[in-house]
Amino acid sequence: MIGSTLGFSHRDRLVVHLVRGRSTALTAVAGYPSKWITLTNREGYLLAYLVTYGGGLVAGDVILMDVVVKTGSSLALTTQSSTKVYRKPHDLDAKTCQTLCLSIEDGGFAVVFPDPTVCFAKAVYSQLFDLDVSIGGSLVFVDWFTSGRSSRGERWQFDLFESEIKLKLGGIQLLHDRMVLENSSGSLQSRMGRFNVIFMLLLVGPKAEGCVQHAQEKIQRESIRPSTKTRDVVASLSMISANLRLDQPITLIRASATSTEAMKMYVKNLLQPLWHKIGYDLFRGKL
Repeated sequence: MIGSTLGFSHRDRLVVHLVRGRSTALTAVAGYPSKWITLTNREGYLLAYLVTYGGGLVAGDVILMDVVVKTGSSLALTTQSSTKVYRKPHDLDAKTCQTLCLSIEDGGFAVVFPDPTVCFAKAVYSQLFDLDVSIGGSLVFVDWFTSGRSSRGERWQFDLFESEIKLKLGGIQLLHDRMVLENSSGSLQSRMGRFNVIFMLLLVGPKAEGCVQHAQEKIQRESIRPSTKTRDVVASLSMISANLRLDQPITLIRASATSTEAMKMYVKNLLQPLWHKIGYDLFRGKL
C-alpha cells in the first residue's frame, strides 16, 4: 500500500495468550491516533476495542496493526464506532491507509468485527487485511463499508476506496480478493443503484461451524423468495477450498443493503450463534 509522510504513521501490536484459562493481552502497543481498550469477559474471551482519537482518519494517516492470537486463546476485535475517513484536501497528494496483519495459531479463535467504514466526500482510502490462519485455528472476519454520509447528500461521493483481503490457511493462500471503487471510472452513485452498504464475511475453522450452518439455512430460505428487487438486503454464500481435503471449507458471504440499519439487523441475526459462543453481542449499544 502507498503511504505518505503526511498525517501519522506507526505500527500497533496486540498479542493474545491463554493464561490460566483466560485470554489475556500480554502485549498491547498503540500510537497516536490509535488506542487499545481490552477486557476479558466471563467466557474467557479477550474483547479488544481499537479506538481512534478524533473519531476518524485524515489524509496521510498510515496505520499498521499486527495482531497475534496464540495457541488456545480467543479474541474479539472490534471498534468503538464507525471508522470515518475524512476528505483529502485537493492540494495534498496523500492517501489514508490501514493494514491489519492477523496471525492465528492452532486452536486460536479470532472474531474481527469492526463497525462499518464511512468515507466522506473526496476521501481517498486504502485498506489491506493479511490473514494467516493455522490448521486448527478459527476465524470470523467481517469487512463492510457504507456509501458515506448519505444524510448530508454524500452518497458514493468519495474519490477512491480500495480493499484487499489475503487469506492463508495452513500456509497456503486460498483467497485474494481486491475491490476498487472510484468515481473517476464513472459515477459510483449510478452504478451502485439503490444500495448503500457493502458487506463481506469469512468463516474459517471448527469454531465457526455453528455460524456456517446457521448462515446456510438462512440464505437458503431467502433464495426461494420471489424477487431480490424489493429486498432491503441481498446476500450470497459460497464455499472455498472444498477440494483441498480440509476438514471444513472456508465460507464466504457477500451482501448489499439499502441502509446501514437494515444491514446491521440482518448481520445481527446472521451471526446469532456467535453471540452465544463468545458470550457477548458486538452490536450491544450500537443499534
